[in-house]
This record gives sequence, C-alpha cells and structure tokens, in this order.
Amino acid sequence: MFLLLCISMVTKAQDSVNRNPLYQMFIAAHPIDTGRSSQKLFVVPIFGHTPEGGYEYGIATFKNFTLPSNKNARTSFVTAKASFTSRHAANFIGYGEFWSKQNSFFWNIDVRHQEFPFYFYGVGNNTNINNAVLMEERLSHINVEAAKEVLKHYYIGLNGLLEKQVFSIKDTLYQHKVTILPNERKGSYLNLGLTQMYDSRDNTQFSTSGIYAYLKLSFYPKIERDNDFTGTQVNFNFKAFTTPIDRLTFGYNVVYNAFGGKIAPFYMLQQMGNDQIMRGFYAGRFRDKKMLAHQLEARYHFIERMAVTAFIGNGATTPRDWNINQFRTSYGAGLRYFFDVKQRSTIRLDYAITQRLLGEKRQTGVYVTLGEAF
Repeated sequence: MFLLLCISMVTKAQDSVNRNPLYQMFIAAHPIDTGRSSQKLFVVPIFGHTPEGGYEYGIATFKNFTLPSNKNARTSFVTAKASFTSRHAANFIGYGEFWSKQNSFFWNIDVRHQEFPFYFYGVGNNTNINNAVLMEERLSHINVEAAKEVLKHYYIGLNGLLEKQVFSIKDTLYQHKVTILPNERKGSYLNLGLTQMYDSRDNTQFSTSGIYAYLKLSFYPKIERDNDFTGTQVNFNFKAFTTPIDRLTFGYNVVYNAFGGKIAPFYMLQQMGNDQIMRGFYAGRFRDKKMLAHQLEARYHFIERMAVTAFIGNGATTPRDWNINQFRTSYGAGLRYFFDVKQRSTIRLDYAITQRLLGEKRQTGVYVTLGEAF
C-alpha cells in the first residue's frame, strides 16, 4: 500500500512538472498544445562581451504566428533585441517576416538603431591587425521589402532602404593609421531596388530541403549635398539544403555583394565576416567594393530539442578582379536549441576559428543569437 502511494505521488509530481508552462516551452520534446505554443512570445536574456563594447546585457524576443485566413502558408514571425553595454553602447533591432495566404505574398521590415564602437582596419583584403583604430558608429536604419509570387516558388518585388550614419574616431592616439575624408564622417543614403527570389525550402527557419536564390539590383540616388556619390549595387544569396539520411542535413550558401561606382565611402563597402557569413572574422576586418564568400554546413538534429553543426567557409574582398590566393578560410562547430519545436525556431551557439594570417594569431569568434546563419 505504501509503495503504491509513493508511486502515485511520484506520478502526480511528474505529471505536474510535465504540464508546467515553462517545461512545455523549453524542455518538452512534444508540447501538449503545439498549436498554442507556437503562438507564444519567447523571451531570451542577452549577455556577452566584446573588447570594444565591454559587457553586453539585454533581452531578445521572438514570436511565431500565422496571419488570419492563412492556414496553409509559412509561419510569419517577429523578433526584437534591445541591449546595452558597460561602455554605454546601445543596440536596438526589430525584424518581421510575413507570409500571406498560400505564400502568395511576402514582405519584411527591418528597423534598427545602434550606437556602438567598432575597430576599423582600413580598406582592402590585406589589412593589418595592428592598424586597428577604435571608432564609434551611430546608425539609424529602416529596410522594407515586398514581393509577389508570379510562378510557383518564384517572387518579384521591390526593396527600399534608408540609412543615416555618423562616425567618430575614439582612439585619437592612432587616428593617423587610417584615412577617412571629412565627407565620410557622416552620410544619409537611400537605396531602391528590384528583387527576385526563388524559394522552395521546407522551412524558413531551420531548412532541411529545398533551394533559396535571391537577387537584388539596386541604385543609390543622391539625396544630400555632402554625399558626392551615386552608384549601383548587386546582392546575390544562394542556399541549398538536402537531407540524405534521417536527421542529417547539409546546407550550402553563396553570397556575392558588389558596389558599382567610382566613389564609395568606406561604410558603403562590402564587409566580410559576421555571425552569418565567414564566422570567426571580425565584422569589417576586410572590406572593399566586392565580396564573395561561400560556406558548407552539416547539421545533425539528434533529438527534438537539440542539434549539432559543423561548418567551413571561404571568402575574399576585392576592388576589381579576383585572386584565388586572397581567399580566406574559417571553420567551426555549434550547438542548436529548439525553443519552438513545431516551427524549428532555434537559439544558436557557434564557435569559429580562422586560418592563421601572416604575422598574426588565429582569430576566433563566439556567437550566441536567435536563428540560423543561413
């Protein structure tokens, strides 16, 4: 009798734990109410450290949802991040991606404001790490894109980007190492473009099959007197995914960005290195008019809530023609936690290492963020 009573108490306690909202949200492999759980707002604390920004703390939020009368379309989502650092830097980012009925219409909006320090190494693919100068950027940014499906999986749309940037040199002791013209210390610009997209992915957040190909052709009209540049830009992004055996997915990504114009302020140049492409390299370590990079990633989704990854990337920047000897390599591994199992929404932890450059130590990068690199 006592044994049966103990078993009953343990069973009730376990059942209580299993039905706890926090358990269902963050631990259970198969939430009891998967429909409702996918509509919940997920909140994740932010904590990190960078040499230039100091300790960073804040919150990030993420919400999946389906637009009204849109039962057979992809899931829409919104995400926002607000953080501050111990050195008085601030960062706010808001992004939303929306899919209409039967995926016939797609649009997104990206809004951000940042007041953040960064290291500027100069222009080119052979910058020296010892030439870093600490600068601060104040950025206001809004990007809006809308596209209509004209053939199965094929979309045509328009894109508009408006930015204002102001730069200051904080490291005045070493400012002689870089040349930044007075009219490049600040700038406002408008970018207008035509976009084309082919998207047959099975899931937009953690893809296991399908192809994504994106092409944007755009131009910069002159909107301010102190900006003496106009130009064109090409942005190309290709992704392909396949799952040859159960739970093991391979993804391949190619990114090509190019600015066309005789004059290009340093902040308009294409940058290599961030948490999405060429992980491990400091963002903006190499920048020039053209950037080409590709990466391969293997993802093993070994349990419902967790996956592991391994990746390798290769890329370069150049003002004109490509030289294969200028291409850099980075590689690494990561861990994925699925906070929304049904929609495959993830928190990503990546550790990346770069090739050793002449006269330098290997660079490394640790990335903790929402969503996949590609």
